[in-house]
Amino acid sequence: MQFVRLSLTERIKRTSFALTMFIIVTLGSVMLGITVLEIPNNQNELHSSNLAVLGDVLSSDINNEIEDLRILSQSPLVWTSLTDSAGRDAYLKPFLESRASVPQGLSAMLVDYRGRPLIGKLSVDLDAQALEQSFLRSITKSQPSIEVFRSQNRILLVFVFPVIYPYTKDAIGALAGVVDLGGLAQKRTAKIGTDHGLALLQADQVLMDLQGTLEAGNFPVSLNLALTEDVHGGALTLRYYGMDNPWVLPIISHLMAAAAAAFILGALTWKLSAVLAKRITGRLNDLVDHCRKVLARQGISTDDSGMLDEMDLLSKTLRTTLQAYDTVNAKLEALVQDRTQQLSQSEERFRNAVEALDQPFVIFDAQDKLLYCNTKFQNEYASLVPLIHPGQLFEVILRARLEVDHPEIPTMDLEALVRDRMTDHLFGDVRLDQTRSGRWVRDIQRRTANGETVGLRVDISELVMAREQAESANIAKSQFLAMMSHELRTPLNGVIGAAQLLQSGDLDPSVQQRLIQSVLQSSEVLLNLLNDLLLFSTGDEEGVEFAPEPVQLDLLLQEIVSKFQKPALRKGLELSAHWHGEAHPCFALSRRPLWVVLEKLMDNAIKFTAKGAVSLDARLCQSETTRKNLLELSVADTGMGIEAQQQVSIFSPFVQLDPTSTRSHGGAGVGLSIVRRLVERMGGEVGLRSEPGQGSTFWVRLPLAE
Repeated sequence: MQFVRLSLTERIKRTSFALTMFIIVTLGSVMLGITVLEIPNNQNELHSSNLAVLGDVLSSDINNEIEDLRILSQSPLVWTSLTDSAGRDAYLKPFLESRASVPQGLSAMLVDYRGRPLIGKLSVDLDAQALEQSFLRSITKSQPSIEVFRSQNRILLVFVFPVIYPYTKDAIGALAGVVDLGGLAQKRTAKIGTDHGLALLQADQVLMDLQGTLEAGNFPVSLNLALTEDVHGGALTLRYYGMDNPWVLPIISHLMAAAAAAFILGALTWKLSAVLAKRITGRLNDLVDHCRKVLARQGISTDDSGMLDEMDLLSKTLRTTLQAYDTVNAKLEALVQDRTQQLSQSEERFRNAVEALDQPFVIFDAQDKLLYCNTKFQNEYASLVPLIHPGQLFEVILRARLEVDHPEIPTMDLEALVRDRMTDHLFGDVRLDQTRSGRWVRDIQRRTANGETVGLRVDISELVMAREQAESANIAKSQFLAMMSHELRTPLNGVIGAAQLLQSGDLDPSVQQRLIQSVLQSSEVLLNLLNDLLLFSTGDEEGVEFAPEPVQLDLLLQEIVSKFQKPALRKGLELSAHWHGEAHPCFALSRRPLWVVLEKLMDNAIKFTAKGAVSLDARLCQSETTRKNLLELSVADTGMGIEAQQQVSIFSPFVQLDPTSTRSHGGAGVGLSIVRRLVERMGGEVGLRSEPGQGSTFWVRLPLAE
């Protein structure tokens, strides 16, 4: 399909006409909308005002009848007639009959306290049972009763007023009257016309609809009749509504007015736009011709004698401008090329510098999209390489990294962690984090002036480990100094105290002997403590010979047991040594280190056993892995045992079961550490089996020469 290109004149005419039509349609639509909005309000106001007048008139008619009957019920003529039948027939009965015979007069009927008619008669036939209930209701409650009745398609309103005996204030009967409510309503609404309707309702039930089209009516309004007494069964309501369609005539009139205005203004616009378009396009065509010649670098035939019009001046200016543009454009192209080359070199230097970094480096733009990252960053997140590309959101990379590093975190906690990290990223924070492999890294994020975020990830695992080791060493030093001050001070206090007592003189020889024994024991404790510290601090190479030599094992066990007989006897412990094998065993062992190992184990066993026995056993066994012969030596006691969590670090330096200053067992806490170092130096291994309250068994397994 080919489109015909319209001339400028035709386009101006059509554009002006379309703009005029748009304004007319817009104004017509606004006016139509205002009309549509005003119609409901106008109809409701009209119906409400008409209904208010009808309601006031109808209410006044009914209230007048009610008030007339109320005054009559309070008359002495009525209550005396209930007690005096002669007076009733003589006075009240003629009065009621004359009242009923008057046109538009209210018929009335007098009943006794049981609701039985005495005199008078209502002008219509009503349901006797319902009427009697209305009488009894009014008499029982001593209150007026108004109720709606239907009779022969007529709507009737029955008034019942109790007759009160003035001396006892009791209801001794009732006076009833009836009003033709339907007839009264039709009379008052006879002039409303066929374009409106009126309905009478009680408790949303239609009693009477004058036009019979309540459901089809429009803009209904309701009003409760303002009666002086309440109506049994609910208030009486008038509903006023329209019958004709209120929308058609206003809308048609507005549409016709808009059509007429559109026709007149459209014709004027079309004519005027045609004249204006011709005047504009005439000179524009000349300008276009000049522009084409200028672009083709052709001369323009203009009069330079000063008689140039606006179009000629514009053409010359355009030619001069194009020449200046060519010059400026050439300079700008050269400048852009030079700056582009400088920018490329600068970017290349930047990329080389970032690639030379040993740490992962990344840049995100102001929208948190990835701009650039070095190879170290990609290697750091090798499992996320498909996600690491320019344009990727930071949150996507962060969420994927946290799911890989912390797979154990529930989804809810993971979302909270993502929000926390996003906050740090937004404000440019420094975070210390531990990776899944155990490395410690410092995530550094900084915001630039243009809103970009620069990130650097530095591995500080060595610094963290060094700090932890320094803290552990500082804690160990403090614990060691506190423990050693206590361990050294205890035997020294014993020596000093005994020496002071011996210096005083005139002591019994037995007392002197005990004091000297105390000095010897304290000195021995102090010597053993210093020997342990020297052996631990100087290492295995100083003072201990590890060369194997023939050792009679059963004799070595007995020597060890003999050395500890005295301290065992002082605590009432039973010591024993057993070799479970051939008689007179002899093995090539490092005697001095083995002696120190067994000595330390026996000393600990006796120290931590309050009662029972300590046994030293030796036997041959095979390695579970190499199947080679091993010599197993074990020291078993019936002491307090060791908790499972303490068994893990029991062979570490300065570890004690009770590290407090109030402990009941002395020692520097290096004995088992010395045992482990000596056993490992001899090529063996050391371990234990223990349960709290069941004692402990420390075992040593040493390899034997083939």
